[in-house]
Amino acid sequence: MRIVFGARTIKIKSQEFTHIECPKCGGKHLVGAAFRRYFHLYWIPVFSSGTDVELKCVQCREDLYSEDVDKQLNQFKYYWYTFIWLYLLGALILYCFLASLGLRLF
Repeated sequence: MRIVFGARTIKIKSQEFTHIECPKCGGKHLVGAAFRRYFHLYWIPVFSSGTDVELKCVQCREDLYSEDVDKQLNQFKYYWYTFIWLYLLGALILYCFLASLGLRLF
């Protein structure tokens, strides 16, 4: 039997910032994006392993860092459906376990 596991990065939020100036080209059109890394088992997200925030200038494609952008984009919560397959799998395993004990649930 083969076990499939790994990590995946999902883009959670993207936002434009016009109040920050690019130090390289002086442009004021920056795009920030927040990414969340997940560990998955059989392509089912099991738990989050961290976040990444990226800020990029649209004109010169320079990667930048800004602490206020990092704070602003890191203030998102998990979506309720992120781990829905894990919850359903856990409920199925619990149901099978209780059924094997002879308990009737439905």
